[in-house]
Amino acid sequence: MAPKGSAAHHRPVIRHCGLRLWVRRGAAGLLCWLAWNCAGTNYLLRVSPAGCETSGPGIASGYIDRRGDTVIPVGKYWYCESDTIREWGFVWLRPEQRENRYDLCIAIDRKDRKLFNAYWFDNGPDYPSEGLFRIRDDRGRIGYADTTGRIVIRPRFRAAYPFRGGQAEVALRAWEQRDGEYTYWQSDRWFLIDRKGRKIGQE
Repeated sequence: MAPKGSAAHHRPVIRHCGLRLWVRRGAAGLLCWLAWNCAGTNYLLRVSPAGCETSGPGIASGYIDRRGDTVIPVGKYWYCESDTIREWGFVWLRPEQRENRYDLCIAIDRKDRKLFNAYWFDNGPDYPSEGLFRIRDDRGRIGYADTTGRIVIRPRFRAAYPFRGGQAEVALRAWEQRDGEYTYWQSDRWFLIDRKGRKIGQE
């Protein structure tokens, strides 16, 4: 037990099912915690075991609700990418949980239901561009979801670029080419789509 008056002694502790979950106390952190806890929301907050002050791939973590009840047990996933799950968030699967080469990282909702596979880009899930980001299905086809986690354009493309100016360049048939450490797509049937997935041009 930490000595009285020490920093560890004053850290707030959440206890659930015998697991001690620590929440950092700094002025900003405490205000954020109080706002989150009193807002009447259904957000989930990422937590780690007692004494763990960092988060990263391979470090056990899970999610609790605003009452402090465990929703996703610590250690269920290899890594919890999202620090807060409002409607949805990204988690990394353990090797034994994976069913195909595209589900290294998946999106889940607050009830721990799978929504889609992340499109891997620059060492992490794809970045939103104009409110949409790329996703994959279990066959590796690419589509787009919005920032609420809703699939806007179902996965059906073999190659797809981020949206720019309200349109994206895609291909139903494409193959990858490697140039040193870089990989890029090639296709003889590129075309443009709008934000609803409708074809608007061809190159």
